[in-house]
Amino acid sequence: MDSELRSKFKDIGKVPSYMSYLGLNNEIEKLKPSIEKERIKISFLRNYTVEPILPILKCELFKSGFLAEFYLSDFDTIASETLNTENDFYDFNSDLIILTQWLRLLSEKITSSLFKMSEKEREDETLRIINQFRLFLNGIRANCDTPIIINNFPLPKHVVLGILDHQTDYSERKWYNKLNESLIELCQEIPNVYCLNLEAIFNSVGIENAFESRKWESSKSPFTFSALLPLAKEYDKYMRAIFGKTKKCLILDCDNTLWGGVIGEDGIDGIKIGGTYPGSSFQFFQQQILNLNHRGIILAVCSKNNEQDVIDVFENHEQMKLRLSDFISFKVNWEDKATNIQSIANELNIGLDSIVFMDDSEFECDWVSTQLPEVTVLHLEGEPVNYSSRLFEEGYFDSLSYIEADKNKTDMYKAEAKRKQLHSNANSYEEYLKSLDLHVNIEKGNKKNVDRISQLTQKTNQFNLTTKRYTPGQIEELIHNNDYDIFTMQAYDKVADLGIIASSIILHQDEYSVIDSLMMSCRALGRGLENAFLTYIIESSKKRNKKRIRGVYIPTNKNKQTEDFYKKNNLKRVDQIEKQIIWELDLTENTSKNYPNWITINANNN
Repeated sequence: MDSELRSKFKDIGKVPSYMSYLGLNNEIEKLKPSIEKERIKISFLRNYTVEPILPILKCELFKSGFLAEFYLSDFDTIASETLNTENDFYDFNSDLIILTQWLRLLSEKITSSLFKMSEKEREDETLRIINQFRLFLNGIRANCDTPIIINNFPLPKHVVLGILDHQTDYSERKWYNKLNESLIELCQEIPNVYCLNLEAIFNSVGIENAFESRKWESSKSPFTFSALLPLAKEYDKYMRAIFGKTKKCLILDCDNTLWGGVIGEDGIDGIKIGGTYPGSSFQFFQQQILNLNHRGIILAVCSKNNEQDVIDVFENHEQMKLRLSDFISFKVNWEDKATNIQSIANELNIGLDSIVFMDDSEFECDWVSTQLPEVTVLHLEGEPVNYSSRLFEEGYFDSLSYIEADKNKTDMYKAEAKRKQLHSNANSYEEYLKSLDLHVNIEKGNKKNVDRISQLTQKTNQFNLTTKRYTPGQIEELIHNNDYDIFTMQAYDKVADLGIIASSIILHQDEYSVIDSLMMSCRALGRGLENAFLTYIIESSKKRNKKRIRGVYIPTNKNKQTEDFYKKNNLKRVDQIEKQIIWELDLTENTSKNYPNWITINANNN
């Protein structure tokens, strides 16, 4: 976004109001034809009035890099929309479907006569509601694999039993909890369906502040602005996770960020970390950062300081939760921070838009924002007790999957540093590659690697030929589709196991195999692995008796390094359809190609 709009988003963040979002939404609409952002289509299937959230949601999505277009079903027509294939809903070709319902209209029986119902009648009503959801969701799934978000249900402000409600087995709270748990189970049953926690939003805002009785009675619009804003932000988190905009790296200042005080002035015994407030807040903030690291978020330091002073704190202060070993990169010097952050991105081979930078200095935050607008900058102003909330509230690190290998991201990057050292000591690059004793395991996609395949599609940007994003549910469906092959490549050498570093999705049509997606983690590039993987894909297509294999390249701002990948592997450019550049190889000719002699291939495709 340009600097003027960016400034207006910053102003909205300080004092958010519905009118300010309306104004910004109007400006986005005016500039719409000239805006270069990812276009997305979102459908709302609803049984209540959702129109008030649209301007807020459009602005929040715009801030995240999306330009949204909305389809709204008619009021309470979810059944006809989902079960009738010839309608505007399916013609809209949505990128995301939001199936949102308010319980009072979904089940008048529950909200008006819960205490007349026997336990069996309550169970039957729960089952009826879940089966209705299942009917709608399966209706959509029969026609498309678009991601779907449903919502759970908050407890009413007033429960009939009052103070007795949470002390009896016949309580409303227990019934709502059971219904919401059943919704989660339903999402696990149907691929690519997610449950937004509306109950948690109401609890956070407060039921009194979230629900507006007058608006509900007059227009069936249940939410106040206090609830609409966090609800829009929650939808935005799902969009970023689904479409690959999750952040990978957290870069941190030190003084008055990781500890209270200035190490160069206060000394190691004078800074505040641990003990009583505010030191306890800084220590808790560090623990939360460490928890993120265990989730797979890589950490770096960028601080204007004397390096040895900072090292002494990490190594010798007994109240520190974070240690030097938790960081991938450590830039402590007197260079400007934008230069250091750019250096960290280059060092780790990640995009600037994968980075979140946190600093207490408004000057430093403004400087980095100006020089590196792709970086997400969080200014840690105010009380340190709020720092931990700033870390999580926008959901920059939220993702739709978590795998065991995420715990070892820091070790993986450190292993890569060891490889670079081996490279510097070798007489030639080929000698270095041979010295690694590099092995790869190639296998078909299966239940155990669904999350990792999805993660690669969502997070890989540089070596990604099409940058198509797939959720775990979509990957699972393709694995069971005989028209597709999904392959993964795991690599390991004498330094460490790199884990699953590449994946490809192949569609087989008539005499063709089409490479729908081919991606490899940037940390594995430069070893010939990408060429070996393509060779294997070509050989597997031959075994299917295909006559041609087609590769698709869709240019983005980040994948330029792959534009000649197919050409270098002997495919010929044959066509261009809009942005899609088509490459092709005739498999009836002698196209056999040897794998690099420094790679040992192990294939298991049972």
